Amino acid sequence: MPDWKKKGNAFLAEGNLDAAVDCYRLAVQQNPDDAYAHLNLGFGLVEQEKFEEAADSLRASIVIDAGIFDSHYLLGKSLTSRGLLTEAVASFGEAISLNPGFEIGHWDMGRALERLGQTDAALDAYRQALVHKPDLAEALVDVSRLSIEREEYAEGLVWADRLKTVDPSNDAGEMLRAQALWGLERYEEALRATDVVMQRGRDDARTWLARGDILFALQRNDDALVAYESALERDPDLVEAITNCGTTLLKLGRGESAIAFFHRASSLKADDPRALYNLAFSLMSSGEYRGSLDIAERALSLHPQDPDLHWNKATCHLLLGELEHGWVEHEWRWKATVLGSKPVKPDFPLPMWTGQQQLHGKSILIAHEQGLGDSIQFVRYTSLLRRAGAANVYVQAPPALQPLFDGIEGCQLLVEGDLLPHIDFYCPMLSLPFAFGTTLATIPASVPYLGSNIDQQNAWRARLGARRGLRVGLAWSGNVNHQNDRNRSISLEEMLDHAPANCQFVSLQKDVREQDQRTLDEHPNLLNFASELHSFADTAALVACMDVIVSVDTSVAHLAGAMGRPLWILLPHQPDWRWMLNREDSPWYPSARLFRQPTVNDWVSVVQRVMAELESLPVTPA
Repeated sequence: MPDWKKKGNAFLAEGNLDAAVDCYRLAVQQNPDDAYAHLNLGFGLVEQEKFEEAADSLRASIVIDAGIFDSHYLLGKSLTSRGLLTEAVASFGEAISLNPGFEIGHWDMGRALERLGQTDAALDAYRQALVHKPDLAEALVDVSRLSIEREEYAEGLVWADRLKTVDPSNDAGEMLRAQALWGLERYEEALRATDVVMQRGRDDARTWLARGDILFALQRNDDALVAYESALERDPDLVEAITNCGTTLLKLGRGESAIAFFHRASSLKADDPRALYNLAFSLMSSGEYRGSLDIAERALSLHPQDPDLHWNKATCHLLLGELEHGWVEHEWRWKATVLGSKPVKPDFPLPMWTGQQQLHGKSILIAHEQGLGDSIQFVRYTSLLRRAGAANVYVQAPPALQPLFDGIEGCQLLVEGDLLPHIDFYCPMLSLPFAFGTTLATIPASVPYLGSNIDQQNAWRARLGARRGLRVGLAWSGNVNHQNDRNRSISLEEMLDHAPANCQFVSLQKDVREQDQRTLDEHPNLLNFASELHSFADTAALVACMDVIVSVDTSVAHLAGAMGRPLWILLPHQPDWRWMLNREDSPWYPSARLFRQPTVNDWVSVVQRVMAELESLPVTPA
């Protein structure tokens, strides 16, 4: 009688899979209790991609002899191919328990776990595969890729570097290095990694997409746009490249073109909240506020809990002066992901005051939450809290603001970490307008509500010396880490263009950037007291000595406005929500004038107008 199993092995060795499977079927019929006959048939059926039948044969092998690790492993493979991942993981686990050093088993188990969303366990499985075979390229690719996807970029780079050592010609490894280096903000190195794979001839859409992301991070926006467009030439429906084209066009001030790309992305992903948010944001950035609100409303009907869509609505309503609608949406800021550094909600073991609870005779804590300028702007609401009957109003402010706020009538200052007295409620600074239901007509705009020490003012006047013209305080840049710093800050050199001779300029900057320091050195007549501005109380006293303060949108502008000093604010074409639209005054600061860019990035005309108007002002004592 023929030995069908032996014949099947011979056919398999020759590469005749179909004949081998036919022989293994006869071998199972010939000897139904032969576990290896069932195993061989299961193997052949897996190779033929007949996974359900293969699973039956492999289970039969395991029933006869549960100690054959190949049967468990191949059963795991067949179950994985059918999407039965939980069962597959169990089978891979059985195989590994019988053969702990079986590196491919660990790797396949990791892939199944990853598809189940169990990324911690998947990473452990990939690492175990590499313990047993450190040069297993497939596992190195997956452990690096998954680490990068989890934003564990340092670990991803370690594995990608090992892959480069194991297989220097592996393009996937070089691209993983590029992605990890990008995540670590080592952009020049990341760019060189994409250079390597492109020089080898790799020319696919994903490579161009990654290159575009790196160039965008380097603020080489024109080059980034070329890279994204190259990605789309190779894959016209690559949504990430379409979206990134739109984002880059926004950075380049080409809003209408950006909108077209975001429409295209949302048409490909009609229900995707990111695509809809990008479209709403691009419309808002281009001044189409009603259109942006319409898109956000439609998107929220599909994704009612999406915080970024709510934030987009907040910004539109507030810019349009529709404050009562804007404050409601503004409360989503704690969860929004598009704010750069997401604000952290103050956390106290107290109920948050929302305007609904009775305040008479109660104590309330007002907590700093975002930038220094925000606290300066909204600390004004302490007067309303006292008017509402609050017995005690405590203000928690950062150290830089403590000396400035110390003079606010009826307030008691707390330092973060202080033991809290008895307090009934707390409220974050920027939630106060929501709690009070502030409208344009009810903004508390009585200024000054902040002042400065007379002795400090006199000390500054002595330092300033004899008046040599109109005293103009300058603030040209804000926090370099602010999400919108690139648009709202300008260089000192730009600020001083066309400076009139009748002005004595005084820097109000505490922090001076390297480029601006060189300009300061070249203009000795521009007085600079950066090293003497230890707190906002020092800055406030210096501000009080100025005839006018000229500032971009930064904390110095809020300080001057809160003090009721003559204030000229230079605003980008797309301003922060608090300055609203199409007006040269501010309901928040009655002493302020707003000078807006007529078009995106046009600081030249703004500065020319400001300097021309300064030249026409009379010189009067501060």
